[in-house]
Amino acid sequence: MNVKIGDEGHAAFRNGPASLAATPTGNKRRKLPNGTPYSTCRHGPGCSECSCRVCLPVSGKSGIMPLCRSIQSARPSLAKEENMSSQKPSLIFALVVGLALAVGIAVDPAPAVAKEKIKVLYHVDGKDLATATYAMALINKHIEAEGGPENIDVKLVVHGPALELFKADSVDPKLKAKLKSAMDKGASAEMCQVSMKLFGTPLEKLVAGFLPTEHPVAVKRIADLQREGYIYIKP
Repeated sequence: MNVKIGDEGHAAFRNGPASLAATPTGNKRRKLPNGTPYSTCRHGPGCSECSCRVCLPVSGKSGIMPLCRSIQSARPSLAKEENMSSQKPSLIFALVVGLALAVGIAVDPAPAVAKEKIKVLYHVDGKDLATATYAMALINKHIEAEGGPENIDVKLVVHGPALELFKADSVDPKLKAKLKSAMDKGASAEMCQVSMKLFGTPLEKLVAGFLPTEHPVAVKRIADLQREGYIYIKP
């Protein structure tokens, strides 16, 4: 439908309610400058639906029809609509959060980082039986304290006079038992290659389970292990 408003009607809307109040109202019928008559309010005098009861001519299929305009009620309505529009995003956000809590949406936890094994080097080079036995006891306790071989890598390096304590034919039973227990828990025992030559004791004459040091010189092997991050312990 095409709406045509007379020049006076346009002026009334530009100048606000005061101008509208001066516009013909009620059952009075006047003409616009173009000769088109005002139409009375279709609601009649005392209309409660439009506060100013300004009736402007509207061109439609059935001729001139009354169009009631309410300036005073339009502005509060517009402010109310704007306020409701501004509240929509926060309402939507609240609904989304509530729905997430209701259905128990869980955020995927960060992938667990594999625990790195602690690396420890035990060094035994003296011929004191009590010290060597104590070292074996410490190794066993250390592995247990870390929660087992899956959490700790223990290497035992023996050289010098300590070699004689680990000869298969003369080893102390208590020392032998503690060494075997440590090996069963994952500890690795190495005997210095140079020491085996000096004492004329090949690997097969030592307590079962010993390996030759990866480097012939035990102190070099010890230094290499420390460079690899092994914590050095000498009881």
